[in-house]
Amino acid sequence: MIDSGSDEHCIPKWFAPRCSLRKSKRSLCDVQDNKIEVFGEKTLIVGMESADDDRDSSDTVDFTCDFVCGNTAQAVFSFVKLMRANFGFEVKNQKMLFDLQGQKARS
Repeated sequence: MIDSGSDEHCIPKWFAPRCSLRKSKRSLCDVQDNKIEVFGEKTLIVGMESADDDRDSSDTVDFTCDFVCGNTAQAVFSFVKLMRANFGFEVKNQKMLFDLQGQKARS
């Protein structure tokens, strides 16, 4: 999910269990300003299905992303952080596509 109000990319504690968890000094709050418990941070390689017409649909667009691991129900990408990392967005056939350095991926 992409959240325009989120300041951080977040994942639940159970997400990517084989990846190491680093200590974090970050704090998270929900939309009602209630604190969300933070367990640490993980750096993950994210692979998204390619949406480029000249690539096979099994190809992926991969990028590295830092996530705060918190007491959340699902993985959330921060729209603001994606924009700051030079991601572009395009809506095509009622689907959102990411554009990272000219490579398009399905969300």
